[in-house]
Amino acid sequence: MPEFSTPFPGHVSEHCLSEEALYDAVECRKYAQEEAQHIYVSIAERSTNSKSRRLFSDLADQAESDYHRLEKMLQERHSPQDIFSRFSVIMA
Repeated sequence: MPEFSTPFPGHVSEHCLSEEALYDAVECRKYAQEEAQHIYVSIAERSTNSKSRRLFSDLADQAESDYHRLEKMLQERHSPQDIFSRFSVIMA
């Protein structure tokens, strides 16, 4: 069982990531949002419960919004640190 003070001690790199690697990480997050949006839409469409349908439709809308915000920030070449700070809630 991992210690919660350092749950993954073997997976932490000691070197800093390049700016391009950070942009790649943001790009991966953007595509994860796109995939999540498709999954949420699919679940909402198949749900027979109106509350579930509404919940997953809202989640799909949020994922789509986040995707477009990340895409715009990448196109404008905001720094990765700026992108991460603006998306601290969804990237947590």
